Amino acid sequence: MRFGYVLAFLFIAGWWSWAFMPKASLHTVPSAHYDPASLTATAQPALSPLVREDISRALSGDFDLISRLLIEWDMDAQLLQFRGLEGIERLSTERLLTALDLVYRLQQNNRDEIASLRSFYRKSSVIDDASVVFPCQKQTPKVIPHTIASASFVLALNGTDNVVAIPKAIRNWQSFFPLQSMQEIPYDCDRVLGEVLSAAHPDIAFVASYSNPASIEALRRQGVDIFTLSDLNTKDEITSAIERIGEAINRSLEAQILCAFIDAAFLCIDNRVAAMRNDFQPFVKPLVTYYYGQWYFPTYKTLTSRLAERAGIPYPQENLFDHPHSIMWLQPVSNEQIVFYNPSQLIIAADKRAPLHVHTLVNQPFFSEIDACRNSNIQIIDAEIQQSVSQHIVLAYFDLYHALIRLAKPCPPKLNTLTSALAY
Repeated sequence: MRFGYVLAFLFIAGWWSWAFMPKASLHTVPSAHYDPASLTATAQPALSPLVREDISRALSGDFDLISRLLIEWDMDAQLLQFRGLEGIERLSTERLLTALDLVYRLQQNNRDEIASLRSFYRKSSVIDDASVVFPCQKQTPKVIPHTIASASFVLALNGTDNVVAIPKAIRNWQSFFPLQSMQEIPYDCDRVLGEVLSAAHPDIAFVASYSNPASIEALRRQGVDIFTLSDLNTKDEITSAIERIGEAINRSLEAQILCAFIDAAFLCIDNRVAAMRNDFQPFVKPLVTYYYGQWYFPTYKTLTSRLAERAGIPYPQENLFDHPHSIMWLQPVSNEQIVFYNPSQLIIAADKRAPLHVHTLVNQPFFSEIDACRNSNIQIIDAEIQQSVSQHIVLAYFDLYHALIRLAKPCPPKLNTLTSALAY
């Protein structure tokens, strides 16, 4: 009898546990919490692996890795050209060999030889975006990169040496710049001014049009040279800023190498996009959006829109909103507009620190009406990287390409000539 009571109790407990158990999502999407080290684009089997973590380390100033990747990507391009694929581009031989030679000499030469090399390449002056002329110094000045972009440039070119202060926000970029190295920089430039910074005797500060005017004026009163960089909206503007900062801090050689790497990385991804178009079925109606608890569409003003177009994702022909030429960067879009557009493939840029936003989204009833949802053609990418106006724009382009590779469907075997040739 007692045994029967136990069975009854277990049955009732099991029933209610099942009733309140969290149900699986109606639809599944890739997690916004991805491990960058695991992201490897390997759609073309004969090409070198394209690993996100390697690219990230190279962009942060790993010049050994830059050399290796430059060589691998040039060989990949030659192989694709040899196989007859059209539209394949490479760095010029002169620029590639110059970058490789500079890396070798910076690593193998002694201090006097490097100083002589810097003197050979040094310009007499450099001009900022406020048309102020700065003479290029033989010594590395003490610097205050006042913006996240300029801080990421300076840290990649020269590490933490002679950096007096950095924006507090970049201390959170530990995937790019290790915490230990960040701790070597004593001050946050957006919180500490006046006598504290004056005692460190900074020579030059890199600021932007949106920098705090009071902070800039305080630095100017202390005799700090103010180097202004305008808004960085394109890859070429980013590499131009890197080159000029390199000249200003006596690190023009490192700047040449980094800029060559950025251009080579873009060409490498361009080439793989071209190979993808050859090997995979065309996308019917792809769409890139942002989602922060609400849909946002990246307008032409954004890097995301330009990168998506470069990757072969056309700007939507049907207006997703009433004002296609909006002055906004991210245009709010309703659920109904997304359903009306009905993308066949959907790439969502979301905050990887808030994955519940996306998982809440996919359980909304309207979501099942979208072709991309019905066919499981959804990919999540990191929104923060997509909005990065620094050398990490390369990672933004990589993330879009990686999402496309995961969404792509192979062509029928008889049409898949390039993959067959590469695998031969």
